[in-house]
Amino acid sequence: MTVLVEVWKRYAGQIEADLLRQGIDIGDWHTGRMSSRRLMVLLKYPLEDDWFSRDFVRGGRQSR
Repeated sequence: MTVLVEVWKRYAGQIEADLLRQGIDIGDWHTGRMSSRRLMVLLKYPLEDDWFSRDFVRGGRQSR
């Protein structure tokens, strides 16, 4: 959970924008309607074209 909070602090805007494009409201996590586990899964396995996927999960490398 600590890692999730640190990642959120650093990439809040990018994560929120990526989730919004998927129709997911980050406010659900803040209010307890989305579990931290679900948010971690969404961040670990993002859509290929999401900013967070490119720049955090794959270290800035583009996928093939």
